[in-house]
Amino acid sequence: MAAAATATGLSKKSFLPALSKPTLPSKLGRRNFSFGLKKHSPVITTANTAASSSGSGSTDNGAVSVTRMAPPLPPSPSTSRVKCHTISVFVGDESGIINRIAGVFARRGYNIESLAVGLNKDKALFTIVVSGTEKVLQQVVEQLNKLVNVLKVEDLSREPQVERELMLIKLNADASTKAEIMWLVDIFRGKIVDISEHFLTIEVTGDPGKMAAVLRNLSKFGIKELARTGKVHFHV
Repeated sequence: MAAAATATGLSKKSFLPALSKPTLPSKLGRRNFSFGLKKHSPVITTANTAASSSGSGSTDNGAVSVTRMAPPLPPSPSTSRVKCHTISVFVGDESGIINRIAGVFARRGYNIESLAVGLNKDKALFTIVVSGTEKVLQQVVEQLNKLVNVLKVEDLSREPQVERELMLIKLNADASTKAEIMWLVDIFRGKIVDISEHFLTIEVTGDPGKMAAVLRNLSKFGIKELARTGKVHFHV
């Protein structure tokens, strides 16, 4: 009995200190323990899962580096929008200058909407309307400035100006439609310059917006012939 009590006492004495004073792991144990956390970290597991789904590569210790490319910036609306530009080209008058100016646009595939030429003694003023973006306009101006005998090139679209053009329209007209046509001509302040049994010839001057409105209202009668001058302008 005494021996059993002694054995029981020894077991209690050795067990109680273990509960009151827990032993810390050794340095080696700490190092192994921290390495185990790094290896089995939930962050790494999540990264590996993402890598398996996205096909990205992984590093030596299991970490995954994911590179995301920033989306390209959209072009500025002011540079990417297509609109009509009015260009004024002041040149010395010489033979073949019209062909050389038109060749600048033809070689690069730029479309000339209208072209008007005004002569003044030994000089000429070209008023050109071209459609395109700001980049197209810049290229056109640079190429025109390289031509021999070109004195000045200006973009008139950004400045206040007065612009006009002349249009002649020959319409199909009979007794039932002549009254309505003459009424529309009076509204747009046009002129009837010729009358025949089956046709009316009308003269209209104004800005491009007015020209478009006239054509929109008169086209229902049937346009037999149409002639338009290029746009001319003055600074205000």
